[in-house]
Order: sequence, then structure tokens, then C-alpha cells
Amino acid sequence: MKRQFFLATMFVFAGVVTSLADTDAQDHALIAVNLYAGNQYWFAVGAADPAKKIAVNVYDETGRLLRTEHYEGGDRAAAGFSPSDSGQYFVSVDLVEGGSSSFCLIYSYK
Repeated sequence: MKRQFFLATMFVFAGVVTSLADTDAQDHALIAVNLYAGNQYWFAVGAADPAKKIAVNVYDETGRLLRTEHYEGGDRAAAGFSPSDSGQYFVSVDLVEGGSSSFCLIYSYK
């Protein structure tokens, strides 16, 4: 049996997602990242109580929402993406349901 190994590099970012108590609008954290064409990236987020549901989205430098592979599991979410062009992108961590919470974003690539 031949085994294949790959090298994945991981970055960790921690922050706080806050809710807007007086409005129905969602709140989010926006993180700028430099991505390189040909790499496969995953952005995984976990939040603490009282956040009940979060989402992760990826945008290009013009603010256009990009198509990604999604995982949503309440207080955990992830988005997978492989850019065709190198450059600056933005990862949005959105509080969909619940109250203000801290979160941890881990992104990795290979």
C-alpha cells in the first residue's frame, strides 16, 4: 500500500462576533486574506455560547460573493475554496442566530 502525504499550512485567527441588539440585522467579522491560485483553502470557524448559528462566506476584492463548498453545523461552520487568481480575498464570519460571542477561525491550505 502506497501512502501519500501532503503538507498543509494552518493559520489561526481569533475574534469576536457581536450582535446588534436593537436591530434584526446580522453582524459579521471581515478578515482580509491573501490567497494564491492553485491552492485549496478551507476556512473553519467555531463560536462559543451564546452564538447559536454562524456562517462563513468568501468574497473577492470587488465584494462579490464566491461559490464555495459549505459546512454549517450550528456554532460551527466552514467554507472550502480554490481561487483561480492570486490576490486579496475577504472571509466573512456571520452571526446568524444567537448573541454576541467569541470565535476562532482556522484556515489551512495545501
